[in-house]
Amino acid sequence: MKLLINIIAIIIIAVVIGFQFSRTKDLYNKKYDENKDEFDKKNND
Repeated sequence: MKLLINIIAIIIIAVVIGFQFSRTKDLYNKKYDENKDEFDKKNND
């Protein structure tokens, strides 16, 4: 029984970490797309 609870807890944690990672990646990509022109200007100077 204890092993089953541990396995369920690990799965829940893995799902939460995966969700956070994908959300952070999406936010980063969105920010990058918004500021892409500024990044390009900085890199070309």
